[in-house]
Amino acid sequence: MTEDDDWTSLHALATRFAEEPLLNLSLHDELLSRTALQVGLTHQDFLDGTASANGRATLLREISRRIDDGSDQLTRAILDSQKALKRGDSETARKLLTDFLARVVVPLYREHAELELEDLDQQPATN
Repeated sequence: MTEDDDWTSLHALATRFAEEPLLNLSLHDELLSRTALQVGLTHQDFLDGTASANGRATLLREISRRIDDGSDQLTRAILDSQKALKRGDSETARKLLTDFLARVVVPLYREHAELELEDLDQQPATN
């Protein structure tokens, strides 16, 4: 399964769990394990989270939160960075992306931001 497939499945599970709070999440440990690592949690975080039913619910919410919040923050950082570049302010564009990298741990989102920074490096300096 790809990361995109995993995240789609995770969101479907989170939606289902919100509707059915007695759902046995232990049947989904493999998905929780993969997605936990994909969003920057450690294997120990996964083990700690799956030690109880409440822990699994918390783990599911945290993984889902990291996916959603990270996506929103990445989109905002890229859009705001592009606006700064259009104004000729490459320093602000760079700062927006480096600030994002300082606070977000999801590897996929970090990779996207790092690629944006590489693109900035290819442009002539302004400001």
